Amino acid sequence: MAFPSKNDWGLLWYGGALAIILTKSNSGQGKKIKPILGSFFANAYGVFKIDTMMQYYHGKQPIFIYNSHSEKIDKKIVKNIYKLYHKRKDKELVTYLKSKFEYIDDRETSLEDCLGKIVDKQQHYPIDIDTDKYLPFFYARKPAGTKMLAELANEGQKEIDDLYPRLKVPIPIVAVLIGVMIFLVVMQDIPSWLRQAQDAITGGLGSAIGGT
Repeated sequence: MAFPSKNDWGLLWYGGALAIILTKSNSGQGKKIKPILGSFFANAYGVFKIDTMMQYYHGKQPIFIYNSHSEKIDKKIVKNIYKLYHKRKDKELVTYLKSKFEYIDDRETSLEDCLGKIVDKQQHYPIDIDTDKYLPFFYARKPAGTKMLAELANEGQKEIDDLYPRLKVPIPIVAVLIGVMIFLVVMQDIPSWLRQAQDAITGGLGSAIGGT
């Protein structure tokens, strides 16, 4: 068993936003997120995009998952990026980024444009872990999915309330069908072992409805 690194000790009591970076060697690296312009952050693995729609929570801690198969960035470059940013020297930072990343051209004039170009080149966008490929036994709730579920449930209830009175007799069956549809929509927010349980429940409901 490897002895915890300095980075590991630093994460022990860290409660801020956390990036889990899946590297070429298929190892997961936990890194603190220090935002730049609120939408980017940088470390030795590259420049990354922050997208709150792909944000997960483990307890109260926000988590973003990334793939990083591109070349690493020298730690001195990362240090200088944050140094210039914290000093609010955006123009100097733009010039510095263009000197270090040759694919940034004159079309990128702002700091956001430059960082976006690096992210696009490195493909460092947050990924969705709602598949069996990523962390199949790890439960993390996704606020965007929870919001969608609530909106669908409210819309379904409204449709039931607006039904013509004569059609309200089979409401229990309609409610079950709506429930099944909602489960299908949020399947992507359910880990694989829960998904199998939902399949069994959904199949049982379908048989019961078919028999009535």
